[in-house]
Amino acid sequence: MDGSVVLAFVAAGPVPATVESALTAAYRPAPSPAAMLVPLVLLAVWVWALVDVSRTGEYEVRSRTKTWWLVVVAVLNVFGVLWWLAEGRPRRR
Repeated sequence: MDGSVVLAFVAAGPVPATVESALTAAYRPAPSPAAMLVPLVLLAVWVWALVDVSRTGEYEVRSRTKTWWLVVVAVLNVFGVLWWLAEGRPRRR
């Protein structure tokens, strides 16, 4: 056996006891469609809130400034969106 091959196995981590355990350790099932849908919905809501804050007029915001709300929604993600909806977004007629 060549010395570089042995070093490659050592650098990759512990060697599994059998080939079967190596294959099962490397196999990861694909996430379910529902598990992939939740982050996409949260991302869509976050982007919608950023657009909503940016399109709201400066004097229509119920509390604080528009710039403050943009920073809050951008940094706090979902919590910022909920805060914007509860406290900052103007009431629509």
